[in-house]
Amino acid sequence: MAIKGLSIPVFGKYNEMPDGSVAYSRGIINPRAVSYTIAPESADSNPLYGDNQIIENDKQLFAGAALTLETDDLTQETSKFILGIKEIQRTYGDNKTVTSLVYDDEQNNPTLGFGIIEEHQNDDVTTYKAVMLKKILFSLPEDTATTRGQSVEWQTKSIEGNVQRSSEVSENGTHPWKESADFAKESEAIEFLKEMLGVNKPDPIIVTSVAGISTGETKISVSPEKSGTNTYKYQTAEKVTIPDYNADCTSMTDWDGTEEITATNGNEIVVVECTAEGKAVKSGKTTVIANGG
Repeated sequence: MAIKGLSIPVFGKYNEMPDGSVAYSRGIINPRAVSYTIAPESADSNPLYGDNQIIENDKQLFAGAALTLETDDLTQETSKFILGIKEIQRTYGDNKTVTSLVYDDEQNNPTLGFGIIEEHQNDDVTTYKAVMLKKILFSLPEDTATTRGQSVEWQTKSIEGNVQRSSEVSENGTHPWKESADFAKESEAIEFLKEMLGVNKPDPIIVTSVAGISTGETKISVSPEKSGTNTYKYQTAEKVTIPDYNADCTSMTDWDGTEEITATNGNEIVVVECTAEGKAVKSGKTTVIANGG
């Protein structure tokens, strides 16, 4: 099998949950990958010698990796997301406005997940490998450019990241750092990465349901709890969907965070933490456990 192409970098916010799980949210796509390199590091081997030979040896565990990603360019949206850059509105000229990115002391590089698609060919059959790095911190890229001459010299953007082991410990892996899956179509590979890296998803919260005091009611709890002036909304039905990040949830039902909710046992319930304007920022869902009387 040979690699013949590369496409579609995807980034998602890495979230360590109160129950020890890991989830991704607010994911974005930066189109047009040019190249990438993952250079893993392993801890030194530690052999035990006996009878003049090695009789035992430590496993060489993953100790980190360096990612170098080259794209055609980094959009303002991508730069803000992966580097924690401040975004401001500037006024200039005759009441014109522009969005600027400010690199200052308040920059806070977020922990992310990263995915990309390799195009492979084997016996004239093309497949697409979705590669996901579970936990990564990106560094500030170099700024370099060359003036245009008689012909265009294409100039790309390169950024480096420090790949780490995830905190996840589950049936799906113990501190995984990389995951990959093969698909027949590129569209399927990108769908997988979008789901895994939480593209357009709000930050996750853990929602639990226990039987309420009154018949037909459930007591809901949320972790972590909402912050500031944010409010809760909820929706319950046989099947419910977590809204997109920043989606308008004003049509959902208000909840004060403590009052028991009337719901059907076995149905689903989604709780959304919203801004004062009713926009989704965090959300989670669970199966309703209601008092059966």
